[in-house]
Amino acid sequence: MLDTLIQYESDLIKTSEDEVSMTEIQRKQNVRSGLCCISDKAFHFFQELDKVIRKLETVENVTLYGKSFYDFITSRVLLNETLNQQWSQIFNTEDDEYFAVHVHKLKEEIVSKYVLMSSAQFRREFKQKVKARKEEAHKKQIQMRRDSKVKSSEAQVSSSSQQSQLSKDRSDYSSTSEQQESLHKLVKRKAVKKKTGKGKGKRSKKTKWPCGRCQEDCVVDSVCCDMCDTWHHYECIGLLGDEQEL
Repeated sequence: MLDTLIQYESDLIKTSEDEVSMTEIQRKQNVRSGLCCISDKAFHFFQELDKVIRKLETVENVTLYGKSFYDFITSRVLLNETLNQQWSQIFNTEDDEYFAVHVHKLKEEIVSKYVLMSSAQFRREFKQKVKARKEEAHKKQIQMRRDSKVKSSEAQVSSSSQQSQLSKDRSDYSSTSEQQESLHKLVKRKAVKKKTGKGKGKRSKKTKWPCGRCQEDCVVDSVCCDMCDTWHHYECIGLLGDEQEL
């Protein structure tokens, strides 16, 4: 029965419809011509067998049937009507029931071995894909953790910068408030002296807050320089007195 599947290479070169396959056989054939050639009908049967098996070898079926995956595919393939017809045409079993039984058993054995080989290959490829997906997911998790750490560091730097700027603003505001309070006290003392008449008609020997330009005492409409700690009249340094810098 197995010899029925085989055909001599010299005959196939003349009769085969698949010239590409024959060219491939000639290329791979060694000096002793050890490669076994099958007939076109047998070749078409195995082509269809491979298509049917590939359609059944899916991730869904592996998940659904688990360890029974091989038995599931084998039973479905043996019940395929197209494959049964092609197999019967190879042996022409229409007139011999006894011979048909043995041909069917041969088909079961061949299909069983072919499915075993194909499903084992599919399982290997499936495991490789699952492993690759796990590795990819692990890499993404590591990258997400790194990105999270970078964002956290940037947030800390930004927060520190904001706190530093806030402390500086508070310090500047405190310094300005102290200067304004000092100037207010000075004006108040001058007003009290003027009201009570103390010091009237007397010229001060030494000016307490001399203007850096005119050397006159800076009582009102004045500002102290933060750099040199010297007081100046607004008019002497060209200020109006309502600038934000003050």
